[in-house]
Amino acid sequence: MSMISESSRRIIARPDSRPDLAKIGCPALVLCGRQDVLTPPALSEEIARGIPDAQLVILRGFAHRVIWESTAQCATLIGNFLEQTQETANASRSYAG
Repeated sequence: MSMISESSRRIIARPDSRPDLAKIGCPALVLCGRQDVLTPPALSEEIARGIPDAQLVILRGFAHRVIWESTAQCATLIGNFLEQTQETANASRSYAG
């Protein structure tokens, strides 16, 4: 059996974790490519809706390996997300006393 088919078999057999998305207790950034056929944008939208405080970014012109296809753009998006998350955390702490 090839490595790809073994990987695919394991992915198909794993339990559906979508019901657990609501348990994620930290901000999340969901990135996907508009042309992704393996994890279509509709599934990324579902993931983002399931996670409290999630942000979704769908990048046009890219597919499943968006982070490799658009490394600089993804790095900027992730950096901005982390800065925003830190600013929110700092603001919350300053109000807490």
